[in-house]
Amino acid sequence: MWTQRKQYLTQFIEISDYLKKHGFFHDFLIGSFSYDSQEKSILLTIEEDFTTTNNTNSPSLIWDLKCKGVHDFLMEDMDGLSKWWISEILMDDDDIQFQLVNGYFSFKMESVSLGIPQEINQNSVPKVSSLHIDYLIQEFRAGMNVDETSFSFEKDNQDFICYIGYSENELLPYWAGLCDLPDGRRFRTADELFEARIYDGKSLKERWDEVTIYSINSLPLDDWLSC
Repeated sequence: MWTQRKQYLTQFIEISDYLKKHGFFHDFLIGSFSYDSQEKSILLTIEEDFTTTNNTNSPSLIWDLKCKGVHDFLMEDMDGLSKWWISEILMDDDDIQFQLVNGYFSFKMESVSLGIPQEINQNSVPKVSSLHIDYLIQEFRAGMNVDETSFSFEKDNQDFICYIGYSENELLPYWAGLCDLPDGRRFRTADELFEARIYDGKSLKERWDEVTIYSINSLPLDDWLSC
């Protein structure tokens, strides 16, 4: 489950120390992975795996790792894998290696950011109403169970609901609309959707810190994240 970020680590040495303190993320999962060839960036998420334990009532936490200036990418023996289980993640200065149960990949980078999730109080799990924008953009790019997302901006009239979505097999599959204009604008890519300055002269990216999400794919955000 996606939670508020407790902090972001941006120094190679502090991320390396964090990996050591957390057992190099042994038996965790790579939940999502995307590579932007133009930006030379990688965004991936690391998730707890409770599928083989008795902790099924505990929401799994998600870490997000964003790397820029990526080069010297190597990958081996990963063909056909449906899930990437982590044996260990090793980091030596600007070089990071993901040793998986089957195969591995590694690369070098110029800069990095590791988002640390806020721990969950099991007696009172807060209702989630926000999401890291890079994570949502990645899901939109992949067309991953997003369909229609409803939200509003804190500074606007809360009765004024906005919508964005993805319609498969359309020439312009990404769209944005309002409660009274569901077919407002259409876009070719997810990036165009999130960067279009159609919200009082600003883009969704620029106003993301004001966003409250009500639902994705007709599900409350908590439920969508647990799908």
